[in-house]
Amino acid sequence: MKKIIKLKTLATVCFVATLIFTSCTKAGPVGPAGSAGPTGATGATGPSNVAVVDSFYVPSSAWVNTGTGEWKYTYSNSNITEQIVSKGTVEVFGWSTAYPDWYAWPDVVVTGGGYRYYYNVGILTLLADNFSSAPASQSIKAVLLQ
Repeated sequence: MKKIIKLKTLATVCFVATLIFTSCTKAGPVGPAGSAGPTGATGATGPSNVAVVDSFYVPSSAWVNTGTGEWKYTYSNSNITEQIVSKGTVEVFGWSTAYPDWYAWPDVVVTGGGYRYYYNVGILTLLADNFSSAPASQSIKAVLLQ
């Protein structure tokens, strides 16, 4: 008997809940638009991701042999500022007739040699590792991001 009463009570509660949630509608016209709110405060200026592209040519004869199987070329670049060194980055890309597509550095050449670079304020140093002779002449793009 108690099971039947509990079952009837549960069925009644479910039926009433279904009626309440399904019978309510929002009939009628939409009300008028409210007035505009106050203007918000001006936000802080975001970081500027300014890119400076510097292109230059490195002839094969300009590479300096360090005597350790490494060839070095140093390029002065006043666009490499303290701001770029501390909070930005420098990306380097090369192109030569030996590799007639632009490629990102560091790059490893199939013969075991490779290119890499480092930079500091005002200077970009290019390195060519494991070359028996000076690397081929190349066009270089340095992309400086703040």
